[in-house]
Amino acid sequence: MGNYKVLENSENKFIAIKVGFNWTAFFFPWLWALLNKLYLISIIVFSLFLIFTLYFNKSQELLIMHFVGILFIGYYIGSEGNKFKEKYFMKKGYEFKEIITADSPEFAIKKYLKGINT
Repeated sequence: MGNYKVLENSENKFIAIKVGFNWTAFFFPWLWALLNKLYLISIIVFSLFLIFTLYFNKSQELLIMHFVGILFIGYYIGSEGNKFKEKYFMKKGYEFKEIITADSPEFAIKKYLKGINT
């Protein structure tokens, strides 16, 4: 179970965004950002990965820096990614409605709709 922020737009479309750390964004940060339409973040993270791979791959000491850099980027996107996603949808006209505890985003939306229809 997790907590999800339920957002709604003017066309009564809903989206639920998990509150907290995002493990998918941690392990695949640039791909996660790309799939969530966070294109600028995706380009920045991919560019950083490329720079780390090309520059820090010269010696054993630099390889450790490469590993630390990649872990740091993954941790940052994993911890802040859902906030970036929420800001993206807020700019698209969605409004925060409620935090719901559920097993998945789909169940969070169903639970929210059930609560407002009773």
